[in-house]
Amino acid sequence: FEQMFRNSLVKWDMQYLPKIRRNTDPSILEWVKINRFPINKPYVIIFPDVTGMSIHKPKCLNWSTAQVKALGAILSQQGISLLVFSNSPGKYYDTFTKVGPFNLQFMLYFINSATAILSQEIDFLLLGLLNSEALLVTECNKNELNIGKNAQFVGIEPRVFNQIDLTPNLVANEVRQYVG
Repeated sequence: FEQMFRNSLVKWDMQYLPKIRRNTDPSILEWVKINRFPINKPYVIIFPDVTGMSIHKPKCLNWSTAQVKALGAILSQQGISLLVFSNSPGKYYDTFTKVGPFNLQFMLYFINSATAILSQEIDFLLLGLLNSEALLVTECNKNELNIGKNAQFVGIEPRVFNQIDLTPNLVANEVRQYVG
């Protein structure tokens, strides 16, 4: 019986995972230039609000506007930029944060080369897992939404910092250690 079971399964192969091409849209390059965003230096992406693009209910990050701005201030002292994607960007404009256009094409472009990703919705963390080398920071640790288990499933070395009650200082320290 065990042999029949083993022979009936298809081996998992990484070549079948979708890879998102890094298509450089002129509007993205124009935004980078206008906002003087240091694309070639370390940066952290955060999706602090519900985007409406996910079907999953659990929240993987539950931060206030003040915590997002505090993270931006701490990271800027370390030479790391903070890029926020939100459908209500006015809340996050600050000296230490850049707010990107709420556009999926922009989000995918920046996810590919981010140093770390934080998100309230799991979908952006999963995109980061599959399409970047970013550190994934989350408070979500529930069964199928556990990023470490998802990384193990697809055969990727997990780059996850998972802790309940994340604080900006804690996240900044983890990012600094990850950057090296």
